[in-house]
Parts: sequence; C-alpha cells; structure tokens
Amino acid sequence: MKQNYGLSIFSRLLSLAMIISLFSCEKDELDLNESVTQEDNRNDISNNFRRKVENPYTISNMQMALDSIIDRMETGKLKSASGEKISIPKKEKITSNMLYVQFTPKTWEEEGLLKRDSTLALIDYPLGYEYEEAWFKSRPKLEKDEIPAYYTTVSVDRKLPNVSHKILAEMYVPQEDGDLEKSRLNLYRTSKNGVGDFVDILLNQAFKQTNNEGMDGLGILKGEKEGKSQNKLLGIEIGEKWLPEGTLRIWDENIGSTRTYRKIFVRYEYYDCDLNSNISSTPETNIVSPNIMAPIQQCRRAIYRYEPKDESGSYVPLKGAQVLLRDTYTIGNEITDSNGYFRFDHKRGEKRYIIQWERYEYSIRNGSLFQAETRGPKKHSRWDHDINGGDDEYHGMIHLAAHDYYYGNRFGLTSPPTNFFTGRQIKIAAREIDGGSTGSSYSHIKNDLSLGIAAQIHIKAWTRSSDRIYGTTIHELAHAAHSMVDRGSYDNLVRDAYIIPWQGGAVENNNRRLLETWAKTVEIVFALKRYRDDAGNPAYSYFTQSNGFNLSNYQRVRISEENHYTSGGYDMIDDFNQRVNYGSAYPIDRVENYTIKQLESALIDAKSWLQWRDNIKSKYSNSTEIYLDELFNNWPN
Repeated sequence: MKQNYGLSIFSRLLSLAMIISLFSCEKDELDLNESVTQEDNRNDISNNFRRKVENPYTISNMQMALDSIIDRMETGKLKSASGEKISIPKKEKITSNMLYVQFTPKTWEEEGLLKRDSTLALIDYPLGYEYEEAWFKSRPKLEKDEIPAYYTTVSVDRKLPNVSHKILAEMYVPQEDGDLEKSRLNLYRTSKNGVGDFVDILLNQAFKQTNNEGMDGLGILKGEKEGKSQNKLLGIEIGEKWLPEGTLRIWDENIGSTRTYRKIFVRYEYYDCDLNSNISSTPETNIVSPNIMAPIQQCRRAIYRYEPKDESGSYVPLKGAQVLLRDTYTIGNEITDSNGYFRFDHKRGEKRYIIQWERYEYSIRNGSLFQAETRGPKKHSRWDHDINGGDDEYHGMIHLAAHDYYYGNRFGLTSPPTNFFTGRQIKIAAREIDGGSTGSSYSHIKNDLSLGIAAQIHIKAWTRSSDRIYGTTIHELAHAAHSMVDRGSYDNLVRDAYIIPWQGGAVENNNRRLLETWAKTVEIVFALKRYRDDAGNPAYSYFTQSNGFNLSNYQRVRISEENHYTSGGYDMIDDFNQRVNYGSAYPIDRVENYTIKQLESALIDAKSWLQWRDNIKSKYSNSTEIYLDELFNNWPN
C-alpha cells in the first residue's frame, strides 16, 4: 500500500545536509541530559499478556528529539568531518504526517462502510502493545451484537470513511517521510564510530526519550570497530531499508502429489576402528568385538536405503490473501497474487507479517466474533511461508472458497451478498467442530441478516479433507447467493422449509429439497473446477466420506438415503445415468447438458421444487427436457 505523507518538514535542514559529506559528534551529545517526564510503560505487563509501549512518534516527543539535535549544532558539538562548525538552520516545527485512529462503528452499516475501503488496513485490537500469543486466546468475548473497535494508521492527508472515530495520536514517522529519506547519503559519526544518517539520529534520540531503544530494530546507531560493522540483524544494517515480500502457500491434500523418502535399515557394515579417533558407542557406530591381543577393534555402522513414497497432496499458492505489515505503531496491507506472492514498498526496521483472513466482501472469524489471523514472525527480511494443518489451514481453505466465489470465475452465477449492495461484509465463522449430519449452516431467515456482526455462515468442517472444507464453504455461500437471485421467492422457500413448524409433509420436503439441492449443485461444480479441471486431474470426483467411500459427485447416493440434499441439480448438467450404472436403488437420470447459469436463472419465481422444474422447461430448449418430470419424481414427498 503506497501512502503519501505530504511535504517534509525538514526541507531546509536537508538542503544544509546536502553540502556536508560526513559529520562527527560526541556520543554523549546524542543523549538528553534533562529528565524525561513522559510515563514509561515498558515494564507494565498486564494480566492479559500484553505490554504497553510508549509512542515515540508523538509530535511532542519528535519535537523534543529534533530540538536536542539542533541544539548540538548550535553549540558546535556536531561538526563536519573537517571540523568546521555547521551553519545553523532555522528551528523547524514538527507537524504530523500520520494519524493513529480508532474507529467505533455503531451499526453494521457503519462497519460495512469502514470495510468498503480495501486499502485501509484494520485490526480489531489496539496498536501500541507487544502481544503474547496467549492474549489472543484469552481476550474477552464480545457481548451479543457488539461491534468491535478497529485500529489503523493513515497518512494525515487521507480522507477517512464517514464512520464514528477518534484520533488517538498525531504522529510524525520520519522513516515514512520521502524527502527526509533522501538524506541517506549524508552520514553522522560519533566519537566511538557510531554511524547513522539523519533518520537514524532522529529515531535514536526519540526512542531513547521513551525508553524504547531498539524498538522494531530502529533507533540504534550502527557501530564500526576495526573496520567491521556491528549491530546487524540477519546481515542487514539496522537502519537500512529493505523490501518486505514473500510467497505464501497452503497444503491441499487433494491437488497433486509430493514425493517423500522413508529411511529403511539394510545391514551393518563392519570395519577396523581407528583407535586415535574418539569413538562413541551409538546405534550407528559402536565397538562390537574388542581384540585384546591386537590394537585393532571391530566397529560397525548402519547402512540405510531411502525408499521413495508419493504422498497425495502438495503446496499450492495462497492467492488473494490479505497480508498486513505492522510494527508497534504503524500498519499497511497488500494482497497476494495468483502465485501467492506479495510485496510492500521498502521499509526500515523489523516488521511483523500477519495474514488477515479477510477481504472487502467477507471476513472469516476465528470461531467467535473476532477476526481470524495468522500472526507471522517479526523480522527484517522476506517471509516465505507454507501453511500445513491446524486452524491456519482451516481458515486458508475457507478463504480460497470465498475468494473463488466472490472474485474468481463463478460460471456467470450471481455473487453472494456484497459489501457494496448490502452495506456489510458477510461474516464466516470457522467453527473448530465437525457438524456431522447437520453440517454447516447459513442464516436462512431474513431477519438474521441484520443482527449486529453475528456471522451469517458457520463452517463446521474441522476434521474434513481440504476439498470438503472448500466445498462446504461454497455450499453455504450458494445459499447466500440464492437470496440475491430472488429475495421474495427465497424467503418463501425458507419460511415453508424451516420456519413454520406445522407446515411439514410435501410442502416442507419440496421447498427444502430445492434449497439444498441447488446449493449442493453449486458445491459440486466449484469443486470439480478446482480439483479436476484447474488441477489437471481428470480422474477426480467430489465428495469422499470419512470412511473413504467416494460419493462420486453425489452420483453414488441412493434415493432412500437422501431426500433433500439430492443430485438432481447436477444430474441436469452431467451425462451420467446412475440407474443404468448402479441399479434401481439410484435415481434415473436421462437429462443432460443444461448449464448451471440456466439452472440459476430458473430460480427466479421458483417457490417450490416443481416450480423450478417448470421454469427450466419454459425458459430453455433442451433435447432431454422430456425427461425432466421423470428426474424430479425420483424423490418422494
């Protein structure tokens, strides 16, 4: 994310620096002799596993640091390499170039408006703290319908969304000042060979004043001793700019294969020991037959072979993921491309990488109401990361499904509810349970869609395979998209299928069958595109159960086994007749070659299972439509 921080307040100071190639000064003159009155929170470790960090970028603190440096110039204690006194510039007044902002949306409309700006990097916990992982696991739950506060930093000239907010701090961040960064060619040197440009000098002073020396790898002057540079982090000078970038991948057990090697013992090899060597008795090398009469002993070592084994699955790019880059008081964001690659502008100091499982249209929750995140390392170099297992992989597979439905090729289908249309993100709760027969859920009831920030979708596929987590998410998003195709007809279906308890019988079965069969159809089509077509695996078929039996795109489901989640929708697309291939217990299917977009369009004005059939008949001409009644009659009421 590129940010514009306006004009530098150091323009006159820099014009002076351009004519000086090297400076020298006394080390003690970089320290403040006067006491600092600002509160020191470095050791304030709360019971919530977080430590407050005093903000070094406040206007008052940065002004104090600048004044201190200019005072040394005025007294001649900061000199050029030739020992000449530096001409004194007019004292500058620090003004802010960044703002630390807290947003407190009062309604879900305000929250949706806030999330509408995809370039605004937001987190639902305050900046200005160093957090332990335990804090995120023990943070207090939100009250029902409570919307969390959001925090970010923005350039001072940026227009903010019209959402309730307050400025927590006006800041000057010198390393984000493009004009000041041009001073990199003008170095200062201490009497003890501490080296730094003006940004280094200013940060060093500002951090000392707040007891934050070395925070985020900044504020420490580089030292030189015997011609060798000290104070390096991962081989990079602390004050030098570096490029935050990397590639993210996720393990998908249903795409490709990975070769591993199994170590297999073959035999022992015997040889004469070298008595001059330090032999340790181990399973690999040990003395097996001491020879008392001769200075030679027999040793053995194990010989192994490595047997290749091809494991199902491979690492694939984590596309479309939002990556945050933050230090204690600043934050920015970028999106991974189709190869999982991301890149930020050059930065100084250590930064923490975070994968935030959120995009403009949707937000994945970590089982409760908080934003799901993968908090990566705090480092001074690129971050290449492979995700395998645990809640990170769970969140990642849910993200890939939502990303494909919202931003990918969705066969011309209607999008699930969008932030732009509804004024809010759709919330997806990643529940770490397996829903079993009840599976996951979408809030079908119309009124549910306006309750605070409660998730509309709950994914309960914790123990399932990658493709099933992906397909389950698609299924629930398909329900949400159905509500956008024809809201009135959708509400009628939901009312008769789920809400009116005395409805029962044929009406309930017909309506529920339409709702669930449609979502199942979309689920199958999306899964086949990802795992069969895009992955180049023509043998793939969808829906392997936990017992290892593959339902083969729901074609291996007997009529008696399922009356609602049927294969009926996909049967109108494929050219496979289950009755012929599997026997009389399976649906007869002589319908084929409809498109999924045609089936979706027929949902308009369809308030029952049979109305969907009749709409398909009337809207489209198909040589197999004479078998539509036969297909729809497979499932009894």
